[in-house]
Amino acid sequence: MKFTLAISNERMPFASNRLLQVLTVAFAAIWISTLTGTTDLNNWMLENTLTILFLIFLATTFRKYRIRPRKCILP
Repeated sequence: MKFTLAISNERMPFASNRLLQVLTVAFAAIWISTLTGTTDLNNWMLENTLTILFLIFLATTFRKYRIRPRKCILP
């Protein structure tokens, strides 16, 4: 079995990457719905601290790592 990092050689900008846009909107919609449905905002922030840190990491390294979304969601 060949090991891969799922990194693409060519860069596809976010504006033309429909799958990445759909996944981002779906994640944001679910994440916002959990925020609006919570009764304890401090608990929600505590539970989502790692998510926020990971999103910051992804946003800052998006140009460097060029991950292909289809490779990440398909087996």
